[in-house]
Amino acid sequence: MKTTLTARNQVSIPKALCDQLDLKPGFRIDWEISGNKLVGRPLPEKAWTQLIGSRKKGPDLVERLLKTRTEDRQYEARKMA
Repeated sequence: MKTTLTARNQVSIPKALCDQLDLKPGFRIDWEISGNKLVGRPLPEKAWTQLIGSRKKGPDLVERLLKTRTEDRQYEARKMA
């Protein structure tokens, strides 16, 4: 599929690709250069909302950090003795 870059540096995404990727008007696309190619990746809508509550059922990261820090201090104290 081919498209044309407009004078305002805009490109239209062909309908077939929009349908295949379920792209809707207003979706954001992340652009990057990979080697000699221009790559566009659709960003999820409100990506930050997908993170809400994602760690509630997992381990308590603060508790784990404090435990690791305590172990590090004990190790350092043994090294110094």
